[in-house]
Amino acid sequence: MPSLDAGRSLLPTPSSLARAVGLAALLSGCGGASAGTPPRDTARAYAEAVRRGDAESVYALLDAETRAGLTLEQLRAQLAESPEELREQAAAVDAALADPQLVQTRARVPLRSGQHAVLVIESDRWRLVGTLLDSVSLATPEDAVMAFRSALARRSLPSITRILARAPRAEIDAQIERFLEDTEDEPALDVDIQDNEATVRTPSGRVIRMVREAGEWHVVSVE
Repeated sequence: MPSLDAGRSLLPTPSSLARAVGLAALLSGCGGASAGTPPRDTARAYAEAVRRGDAESVYALLDAETRAGLTLEQLRAQLAESPEELREQAAAVDAALADPQLVQTRARVPLRSGQHAVLVIESDRWRLVGTLLDSVSLATPEDAVMAFRSALARRSLPSITRILARAPRAEIDAQIERFLEDTEDEPALDVDIQDNEATVRTPSGRVIRMVREAGEWHVVSVE
């Protein structure tokens, strides 16, 4: 994985976006589903909204913590970028709904992938913790490890950064911003090509080492 600073890895993360406003109501004119509604109904409504590509309805069913770290626009991007995976996960929720393991204030609906769609009661309404792409809760260290494993298996960098603690996530953001600033002026880049290897120096002195593979240039390291 490319490194911007010695011993530190580069993990791209989405830039900060404005918080979504004007969430659409989903059930009976209200966002989310009331605590009197069975969790399976909320999970089913969620799966149906995913299949429709209805980002606003999906967003309205998420819990507060998930919405705090995921804007409506980011959710729309997930639906657009991973439609097949999301449809498969939605089908898995439907298949699991026949016998979900429920408790009074928390429900875990098992998926075929080994993950669980986790629901909690929040302000007298059932809501999902995370999206189907991040369906493992982060409530326990074990949950976090499994969520991290799932994100790595999907090669989902946004999901990986969601699981990182604030300090490393902030450092990654800072490294990315520095890199973007260093490479803003393309004509100022000093490029030296030697056969299938290249070195690119930025005005600030940063060195990007590259290699040509199958006719395409790929980054080896950023120093």
